[in-house]
Amino acid sequence: MTTRTTRSAELCEPDILQGDGCQSWDEFLYGTSQLCSQHKDVMKDYYCKQCSLAICPRCFIADHNGHTNVSREDILQKLKHNLDMLNHDLKQEIMKLETYCGLLDEKLSHADGVVNEISDRINQQVHTICQKVKVQGDKMKARMLDIVDKSKLNKLIEENSSIIEDLKSTVNGNNLATEDKYIAPVLEQTKKSRKQKEKCSSRKLDMLCLNGVLFKEGKIDTGMISEQIGRLDIIDSGDAVVNTDSIY
Repeated sequence: MTTRTTRSAELCEPDILQGDGCQSWDEFLYGTSQLCSQHKDVMKDYYCKQCSLAICPRCFIADHNGHTNVSREDILQKLKHNLDMLNHDLKQEIMKLETYCGLLDEKLSHADGVVNEISDRINQQVHTICQKVKVQGDKMKARMLDIVDKSKLNKLIEENSSIIEDLKSTVNGNNLATEDKYIAPVLEQTKKSRKQKEKCSSRKLDMLCLNGVLFKEGKIDTGMISEQIGRLDIIDSGDAVVNTDSIY
């Protein structure tokens, strides 16, 4: 849990920063007014801990000689030293994190490769299953054609189409014969027409009965399909296969 502290406490690693908590101490450390009020042209570069007062060198010699004091330069040097140490530590952390990120990138790249490889294998397995299903469907359709046997119908259609053409030819001949001036052609055409009529009259036009066929769609079992495709096994961080957590 992060706690808020004063600026002095945040910089408290050097013992020299641990002042007496007075306002003058914070002003000495962070204040902007650094000129001595008594000696206008001299900076207050010292702090008298005994008197809790920021002082200049002249004040130190005149009024605070023998008191415990610290100089601004000492504090600054210690702070810079601490900052250098912290900066070194931060650089070490950066190196550690960069190495860690590099390892994560390698893991991610490996995971991408595994995912792509397994996806390709799944696609190939699905394609193989679809091909086998299509083969079975084609066999079923071939069996259906054998049952229906349309060849008989095609044969009857061809036979009757030929008879129709012969009859049309006879009708055209009859039309020409009716315009002829001689008996022989008319008689010959009459005999031919009568013979064809008798043949047609004796011909039975029964509707051929064919074997019927029905198709009932099967229920698709997704669980069985998943088993046919394959199985995904979850692998833990120790590379142990956990079959109990297998997913389909």
